[in-house]
Amino acid sequence: MFDRFDGHDPNFHAKKRAAERYGLYLTDYDLEKIARQIQAKQATWVRREATGRCVWDVKSAWNTVCRVVYDPNRRQVVTFLHKNGAEGG
Repeated sequence: MFDRFDGHDPNFHAKKRAAERYGLYLTDYDLEKIARQIQAKQATWVRREATGRCVWDVKSAWNTVCRVVYDPNRRQVVTFLHKNGAEGG
């Protein structure tokens, strides 16, 4: 499903990481809902990164707590981290 990026989906990376790390196959609408949760402070703030992006713990509609990176400038979810906050493995 996520073999390659075709250059047309700005949410491709976040969707791919959600599937890999949490087994969640999200739509653009799902990602918008997560972003709105963060904007409404209905998520748990973890830390701010040097890039200005913020890491949040968000409870998904499937009752899974996901650690996400949110870009407040673009107002969107950038990626999903492992629960321990690490980008890799």
